[in-house]
Amino acid sequence: MHKGNRKPVAAGRFYPKDKNVLAGLVWDLLQGCPRAEESQLQQTTGILVPHAGYPYSGTTAAAAFGYAQAAAPRRIWLVGPSHTLAFAGIALSGAAAFESPIGINPVSPVVSELAELPGFMLLESAHSPEHSLEVELPFIQTVWGEVPIVPLLIGNENDWEDVSALATSLRDFLQPGDFWVVSNDFTHYGSAFGYTPFPHHRAAEEIRKLDQRGAQLLTTANAQEFHQLAKTTTFDGATSIPLALLCQAPCKATLLMHVLSGDSTGNYDHSVSYLAMAFQRREKS
Repeated sequence: MHKGNRKPVAAGRFYPKDKNVLAGLVWDLLQGCPRAEESQLQQTTGILVPHAGYPYSGTTAAAAFGYAQAAAPRRIWLVGPSHTLAFAGIALSGAAAFESPIGINPVSPVVSELAELPGFMLLESAHSPEHSLEVELPFIQTVWGEVPIVPLLIGNENDWEDVSALATSLRDFLQPGDFWVVSNDFTHYGSAFGYTPFPHHRAAEEIRKLDQRGAQLLTTANAQEFHQLAKTTTFDGATSIPLALLCQAPCKATLLMHVLSGDSTGNYDHSVSYLAMAFQRREKS
């Protein structure tokens, strides 16, 4: 396990490289975002956020981070998909910390224990080029500071049995004060993604319907059906494992914001969907 820091690779592409410019942008995005009421915050166990460039998804990400700003987590499970490497299981990083231009988040020592479990592996070749976790760091550092993180990249070759087993393995490592930040985009629509099931004139409408179907499955904590939907569409599947874990106790998800990149570009023939959601405990009936 190497002990150097993971350096940012998305700075200057997905978000500003200059520390002061980036810090100002993140604060501006957070301003005016509704905050969770105290009763809501006490039940909030995590958030779902997008991971595109800030001009496209920064406002949506800010809606989730702003909602949970007063959560004060002791440790963050930072989960996202791998875009550059195909594998089954969960990829861990041996880095000592993850950096952004704003600050540094130390990696929790629990990673060493997870690396001994079936389905978990140290895989720097997945983490080094990946942006899905990195783009959340400036928000995490601005809202919660240099809190320890457990960075997990989810492989795209997991079937439902894999997801269920991995979630069960993670359950034994959860502690009071843990918080989930799940980096997950929804529909990727267009020929560049190999996904064009809707006629041109109805693309925006049908994309929204598909996203809403996925959001409803999260709202009702239906992890298995969400996983199957992700497998048959172009949703990122990173949500499936934390949702499966959270479903082992009663939970729900609240939709905070839903936008399409086509809303800003005007081009729904190439569009990615961004949702902000909050995961919350639900009292047993």
